[in-house]
Amino acid sequence: MSASDAVHGIGYLYVYTYGGPVLLLVNKDGRLMLLTEFSDRTLLRGMALLARVLKTFQPSPGKFIASGRLVAFFGRHYITMAIPRHPRYSPAVLGLLRRLTETLDAAGVVSVEDVKEIVRRVLGIK
Repeated sequence: MSASDAVHGIGYLYVYTYGGPVLLLVNKDGRLMLLTEFSDRTLLRGMALLARVLKTFQPSPGKFIASGRLVAFFGRHYITMAIPRHPRYSPAVLGLLRRLTETLDAAGVVSVEDVKEIVRRVLGIK
């Protein structure tokens, strides 16, 4: 599966620091939207998802999770999680998350706009 196919296999992709959410990518009917400002509801849902994952799996940097429809990769500074549109995309999406997380970690703690640009570059989206 190509990287482009994997990107379009993403339903939702969350980028977090260990302090909270940074970015949400939503695939709505093949149209990718990058959000960096969240409504209260979206913020709470994203934080609840992260809290459940951290409590359930107790991950460490370099660890990944593939459980049900959720895939995640944990770095030193960033956590990326995705809900693929279909389970068949999970392995390819996990590979993208690993590459994205490693690229973000190499950049260090950067601004939201820099994270957004890194996400665009790694995922090959405009």
